[in-house]
Amino acid sequence: MVRGLQQDLKTTLLQAQTTGGRYTNLSQIGLEFNRTGQLELNETTLNQAMSTDPDAVRALLAGGASGTSAFARVASTLEGYTKTSGLISSVKQQLTDSISRLGSQIDVMTSRLVLQRQTLQKEFTEAEAAMSQLKNQSGGLSSISSSLTTAI
Repeated sequence: MVRGLQQDLKTTLLQAQTTGGRYTNLSQIGLEFNRTGQLELNETTLNQAMSTDPDAVRALLAGGASGTSAFARVASTLEGYTKTSGLISSVKQQLTDSISRLGSQIDVMTSRLVLQRQTLQKEFTEAEAAMSQLKNQSGGLSSISSSLTTAI
């Protein structure tokens, strides 16, 4: 999502603007992207553009009678991401839904583990009782065996 926003903003800023003036691209007035994708200002180019045609620079940045400004387009692009039905809201809702589903899955698995534990505890208790009974039977058989051995 962030990369998509970054790319959309870059595309918006690189588009030619219909201003009716001399300048139609931000690069013509010194706003350019560097190699890492960051927006940089070339002050020399901006100063030259301002001294040549300040009204055209103003039209490019703030908008004019014959078109929209570069920053109005940026605002429009950002609005697509931030408005109530925008991408950020949609992603936020998807994450909330996903968290809710995961919470439900955790609850179901916890219930299963509780049942599994109860079953294993019951089996363990029954196995202990059976071993105790076998031990008692073994003791009884030993006693009978030793009685028979002494009687013979």
